[in-house]
Amino acid sequence: MVDINELIDIRDIVINTELPKDERMADFLAQIKNPYLCRYGDFIIESVFSDEEITLTDRLKQHCKMS
Repeated sequence: MVDINELIDIRDIVINTELPKDERMADFLAQIKNPYLCRYGDFIIESVFSDEEITLTDRLKQHCKMS
């Protein structure tokens, strides 16, 4: 189980748009600590990937049709 209080709140991340792209990405990773697990307020955000060819957009469309 993950303690939400130990996760970085993505709203606290500040992106310096003056930096080159590579440095912005490195700075983001340094701030977020774990790009696969963070939080947005009281919500835990976990990024996972699969080998399927279905895109996130496709999944969201499927979800909206089921609702």
